[in-house]
Amino acid sequence: MEPLRTRWRRAVTGLIRLGAYYATRPTYSTTVVVTGTTYYYAGGVYYAHSGSGYVVVSAPPGAVVHAVPVSTTVVYVGATPYYYQNGTYYVATTQPAPPPPTETTVNVNVTVEGSGSGGEGEEPAEPEMTAGEDHNFEVVAPPAGATVPYVPEEADEETIAGKKYFVYDGAYYRPFVSDGETIYMVVEDPREAAAALLTLPAAPAAATRRWPRRARTSRSCWPPRSATPTIGDHRRNRCPDSPNARPSA
Repeated sequence: MEPLRTRWRRAVTGLIRLGAYYATRPTYSTTVVVTGTTYYYAGGVYYAHSGSGYVVVSAPPGAVVHAVPVSTTVVYVGATPYYYQNGTYYVATTQPAPPPPTETTVNVNVTVEGSGSGGEGEEPAEPEMTAGEDHNFEVVAPPAGATVPYVPEEADEETIAGKKYFVYDGAYYRPFVSDGETIYMVVEDPREAAAALLTLPAAPAAATRRWPRRARTSRSCWPPRSATPTIGDHRRNRCPDSPNARPSA
């Protein structure tokens, strides 16, 4: 049977990598504005203006779109469903989304930053999209605890404190094996967690329990002033102001 990771990889290979640079933006794309910045959304990919062209960027948290690729999978953190697609997470929302384009095409003139390749090349076909029946989709930050079946191919592998992690767009994923398949859980930045432990205040020292000391009676006065002599008490009372004190010779 084909491994789960391979099946999911095959489902998302049509997506364009971060950093891909285009001379023009997709002709039929949706304009999305987030905190004053304009993005262009097409086929599950976000573009931003850069220089004289457009570059593929990470999905901006807060962006609301009308549809996501059909390869999107639903994962849960507690009772909350998240829609996961190649490193991007969405939640269902009733907030309005920009109207969908009538058609989506991608310009074929592309260069990938850092590759030094450039030139023309045919882009993968746009993935099929699906819209929510009664909701739109809002981009959110990767939620800690989410378990996904794959991580983007661009994810970097790091070993921290002897443990393997995959890092993508600032999010850390810890691989686990479940039913013979590798899955990935979103975790807190292990470096920040280690630093937080170092800054914790030292535990207070255990308090030493002090038992109350028994009152001591001066040797020059016996019995104590509060003591009442009993019959047959033959001890010499040395308290001069005691009513039972014996006169000195």
